[in-house]
Amino acid sequence: PSARVAVGDASFDAAMDLNVGNDEVRATLNTGGFQFGSSPLLREWIDGSARLGHRRPMLDVGCAFGANVFLAARALRGTGAHVVALDCDTRHLDEVMAGAAEAELTDVVSTAFGRLPDNLAEADLVAKHGTFSSILVSEVFHFLSGPQIEASCRALASLLAPGGTLVVTAAAPSIYFAVSRTRPGAAFRRTYDANVKAGARWPGECEIHGGIFNVRELVFDWQIGLGMDEGIARAASLRQPTGFHLIAPELLAAAVEAVPGMRVVRAGTGKHHRYPVIGTPTEEERQKECTQLVATKDA
Repeated sequence: PSARVAVGDASFDAAMDLNVGNDEVRATLNTGGFQFGSSPLLREWIDGSARLGHRRPMLDVGCAFGANVFLAARALRGTGAHVVALDCDTRHLDEVMAGAAEAELTDVVSTAFGRLPDNLAEADLVAKHGTFSSILVSEVFHFLSGPQIEASCRALASLLAPGGTLVVTAAAPSIYFAVSRTRPGAAFRRTYDANVKAGARWPGECEIHGGIFNVRELVFDWQIGLGMDEGIARAASLRQPTGFHLIAPELLAAAVEAVPGMRVVRAGTGKHHRYPVIGTPTEEERQKECTQLVATKDA
């Protein structure tokens, strides 16, 4: 299926409400999980650019196939805004630019190769684009260790213009599968509780801390629940990373505010409309599945 979000000439509000089916959810081409479509903080990312008059470019870190890039580019066409799509897989970037050409958005969209946190500087983003009005990091941090998240916060802050906005979403330790009686959930909760008791700085790094929580098993169960046969479910699960990190909003907020000049506007949990539903969570429980943070850099 196409990874591009076809919103035509619809307004931004209409695009936000558009039901694009399963085309938005797509396994990435590396062992980096899934693109889960539009971010629940897409509007905040775009608003961050608007606050600086769209005079500086926007940046999508870990853009995958560009779902958020295309939504923003279509919504902001004609405003002078520019969106830079950054990813660590050139195949994703090739597809983004092919989609931009098809949609006649090459004047609004460009790409850059880079990975958080280690080789972000190698992308030479500031030299090429200047600093950014707003940066989106959607469903990336839960693949990083605690020290990598801290380094990423410093690197991202250095790319923000004064008054710029940082927007981050990642899976939360209160996501339903982690508190339910599923096999991965039970394993996660045992490890997480033990890490908290031991005073671990980042207790949600359960797979990284010893292989107890298995994200591949989680994806396998999810695919079986969607009605896939066992072979397809296993193939999908084997494309997932071996490490996963469920991040509490207060810990993410602390990491961001540890960077001089960064201020957290809000941090909490909320629903991600494209996250996989495993089990039968209530709407209230789904409001706890995704850590969501908005921060600004001092002007």
